[in-house]
Amino acid sequence: MIGTFIDRLGIKKSVMIASAISVVAGLIITFAENEGLFIFGLVFILPLAGALSIPAGKIAPRRYTIPATRPAAYSLFFVTL
Repeated sequence: MIGTFIDRLGIKKSVMIASAISVVAGLIITFAENEGLFIFGLVFILPLAGALSIPAGKIAPRRYTIPATRPAAYSLFFVTL
């Protein structure tokens, strides 16, 4: 379901949105004053950011690199993952 959203938005925009969602989730988790807010950020918001960024990160090296540099691009992706 998220893959269709990524295809419509494009890789760059989906990664930027995922980064913004991840920052929001991190702030919610960091400054949560009760357990419910902490769990909401951890269980609902943070996985949404991962669902947007991980598929886009797997598509990007294949689409934006040449065959000679593709292994290095995938290696960098999995190191940052």
